[in-house]
This record gives sequence, C-alpha cells and structure tokens, in this order.
Amino acid sequence: MLIEVRSMGLVCRKIKPDTAKQRIWLLKAAWDWGRDKFQLPDLNPWEGVAERFKSVPVQPVPAFSTDEVKRILDGFRNSSHYANYLDYVRFRLSMATRPQEVRDLKWKHISADFGSAWFASNKTKKGRNVPLDPSIASMLSTRRDLLKPASDDELVFTSREGLPIDNGNFRRLWRIVLAEVGVPYRKPYTTRKTSVRHSLLSGANYIEVASAAGHDPHTMHKYYGDAIQQNSVLRAFE
Repeated sequence: MLIEVRSMGLVCRKIKPDTAKQRIWLLKAAWDWGRDKFQLPDLNPWEGVAERFKSVPVQPVPAFSTDEVKRILDGFRNSSHYANYLDYVRFRLSMATRPQEVRDLKWKHISADFGSAWFASNKTKKGRNVPLDPSIASMLSTRRDLLKPASDDELVFTSREGLPIDNGNFRRLWRIVLAEVGVPYRKPYTTRKTSVRHSLLSGANYIEVASAAGHDPHTMHKYYGDAIQQNSVLRAFE
C-alpha cells in the first residue's frame, strides 16, 4: 500500500508506511539534536507522527524445504555453467550467513583445522566465530587443496573468472537454476532463513543458533518461535 504524507507543509507522495515512519523518525531525531544547538522550540512537531502509520502485514517468505534444498544443490552440481557455485550455495544454505559475509570470506578467516570460521558483519558491525559442521569443514579442506591459494588473504568463494561474487549476477543465475529444477523462486537471502529454521527444527539450541547467525535471541523468538523445539527444560519427577 502506498500513501501520501503531508506534514508541516511537506508532501511525500507514494511511499510505503514503513518508509514514511523511518523518515519521520529521522526528522524527529534531527529536531531533538538541533533543539539546543539552534534554539528550536521545545515542542517537537514530529513527536508521535510516526505512530499514525500502521505497517501492512506481509506474508512471510517460506524457507526452502529439505526436498527443495536437495533439488537446488543437485541443480548446481549438475549444471554445465554454474557448477562452480555449488560450494558457495551449499555454504550459504548451511551456515545462516548474510550474503556479504560469505562474499568477503577469506582463507585467513577459516581456522587451521577447519573447525570454525570468523565472520564480520557489515550490518551489526560485529564479528563472530562460528563452529563448522564436519561436512562443511571437509568441503572447505578439499576446496583449498584444489584451489591452492597463494595467500590466506584470497577469497574462499569467487566467480568462474576468479573475481568476487557479484550479488546481482548471482541472483540472475540463481533464478535460472531454480527454474530448471522446479523450485518456486525465492531470493538467495532465503538461504539464511532456511539454515536457521532447519537447525531449530532439528533440535539445535536457539541461543547457539542465534549466535552463529549473528541474530539477537529476541529476534529468534519473534521470527522463528514456531520452529524452536518446545521440550521442557525442567526435569519432571514421578
């Protein structure tokens, strides 16, 4: 839904409610900042304005099912053009990472025993060390043996030309492969949701999953509450 925003003589046409709220929050913050510096009136005209806009509920995008994951991986594995991306796709489906985190991953970020990987998040501005599943560790070890990087500063995953993976180009080939294997299209970012959801459904501790994904535990409850196993954490005596 698009709305027209009118306030203090300003008109912002055809913007989404969430966008309007964000812009009004910025205006409110700017007024608060300038109150003392420029002697603006104490009464902030933007106070309470953002609350007037109600977000329109959006149907959540479903994670890929186990069968869909298998088809996607087989699609890349058997592709004559895109098989080079199989390890990259497998890593994203397994590690709950953000696209930029995998794109920037270098061999120096992988521990010597391939037991863990260190990620730096542009979003949270924080780093985290994440344990690697043995199958992913084995994949990375084999990949390093094949690529024989000249330096630990080289990227773990690259395009066929050996360049950093371009997210726009990857979305294009991602769409092609999904169509070929009959999986309804969802953005590549859905790999992150898929990894988190399937880990929780398998019984993984949600605090540990949140830490590995770089999520706040409250976020896990908000978006993945139905996937968190509801087993009792207190012992019952009979």
